[in-house]
Amino acid sequence: DDDELDARGVQSGPPSEGYSMKDLTIYTPVKCNMEGIARFYQTIMGAPILECSTEKCCVSVGPKQTLTFASHPDGKDTVNHDDMRNEEEEEKGKEPYLSNYGPHISMYVSNLKETYEKSSELGVSYVNPRFKRRAYTLEEARDQCMFRVIDIIDPDNIQD
Repeated sequence: DDDELDARGVQSGPPSEGYSMKDLTIYTPVKCNMEGIARFYQTIMGAPILECSTEKCCVSVGPKQTLTFASHPDGKDTVNHDDMRNEEEEEKGKEPYLSNYGPHISMYVSNLKETYEKSSELGVSYVNPRFKRRAYTLEEARDQCMFRVIDIIDPDNIQD
């Protein structure tokens, strides 16, 4: 459907038929701080809040895509989305990080510099040693057009 096409990230060469995900829902522990998650995505990532309640929050991560966080339907108090491993691979002179083999989400941001700086100030910037592309600095993030964050933290309540 042409009205659902998004030209961002288009590669050179002939067009291909892609599949779209209009929404990705991530389950959280019951009684998770949904307002804090929404604030993180809006304040740090520049993703507008579309909906927020005590049970779920939904943010816009593209013109036609949303990211929803919802309390686990089975009422779980713990939901893990990471698989951190110490593989003892360190780059000389760089901060060491554990490798994450858990799932991750890639998304566009409207202002790479601002998003990188805000995530660094909040302490959630992350370099995954299992990938060759690594952004330890803003310059490396710009050069590679990407960087990673590992945690979602309420910018208004860092302790939560």
